[in-house]
Amino acid sequence: MRFAVRAAILLGLLGSGLLAPAPGRAQEPPDFPLTDSTGQVVGHFYKQANGQGGAGDAGFAVTDAEGIPFWSTFQALGGPDAVGYPISGRFLWDGMVTQAFQKLIFQWNNNQVAIVNVIDLFTRYGRDDWLQVEKQVPPAADWSADRTRSWAEIVAAHQALLDRFPAIKEVYFRASDPIALYGLPQAAADYPTVSVVRAQRAVFQQWKVNTPWAAAGQVTIANGADVAKEAGILASVAGEALRPAQATASPAGGGLTVPPAAAGPLVLKVSVSDPNPAAGGAVTVRAELTDTVGRPQADAIVVLIGRFSADVPDLALFLPNTDGRGQTSQTVNLPTVPPGTTARFEVQAITGSGDSVGTSFTLTLR
Repeated sequence: MRFAVRAAILLGLLGSGLLAPAPGRAQEPPDFPLTDSTGQVVGHFYKQANGQGGAGDAGFAVTDAEGIPFWSTFQALGGPDAVGYPISGRFLWDGMVTQAFQKLIFQWNNNQVAIVNVIDLFTRYGRDDWLQVEKQVPPAADWSADRTRSWAEIVAAHQALLDRFPAIKEVYFRASDPIALYGLPQAAADYPTVSVVRAQRAVFQQWKVNTPWAAAGQVTIANGADVAKEAGILASVAGEALRPAQATASPAGGGLTVPPAAAGPLVLKVSVSDPNPAAGGAVTVRAELTDTVGRPQADAIVVLIGRFSADVPDLALFLPNTDGRGQTSQTVNLPTVPPGTTARFEVQAITGSGDSVGTSFTLTLR
């Protein structure tokens, strides 16, 4: 009888094409911590700048993977308020690992995290005219005299531009290291509705009128990397890294932890032993089922479905029923598919009372 029930469940799920029923699955938050298989936080996943207003499952992870501390730097600088939300994954630019955020761009340069002079890029890529016409940001002034100045004289000359707009000057110097964060001021201009100081890594705007995003007199810092993306600069160097990825966890500690899923009285946690397993190899999938107050749900049925491509049959199997701790695991043999194939896995847990909860994750096979 138990086998018949399990078979009926599996056939129903495969026939529907949907493993985790949408109506019963709680909406995920727009951002959440990423953890490794031990539960240690190793980064954060953000959906706010995914092009869909934070809806859906796609977004960008910020981590310290491969010893490159973008996540640690992001936190140290003040997180989304100072850096903005991530707008890309990692990519190589001029041979260096890079990640773009709304305001700043991080780059792993000489074994340290450097901040790219994102506003200088408009000059490098010939987009200063566009920046002035579309965003009311003046081109950089002529600083050829810097070649004969000492560093102290260069800093003094550039920062003197701030004297025109005391409120902007106060915001600039509010940073503990304004040159490291914003770079040197490059130009200043007064427009009918806004006063602007252009620095190497930021654009400061003091508004003269009320706007939907700022009151008259308020100073804002433009999302410089977002504007570089709008101008087409990032597309030429970041490519596919600008495409949001599915909201799975970060590869860390040798594994992958999927964000918890909740539906009704149940919470399902899933982890995978390898985020990039070999095609034709094997991966271990672990699941833990509890109620919303953390009580284990024993003897629940757990189903795993793997979808690879149109010409490869779906993988479908039952994990052992959950034990007294609400846990189960299974080593899964993967089909031999071309390296780089992205496989989508769906997991559903069903209790004896008929309550169910589902989640999904993706793996890129090597």
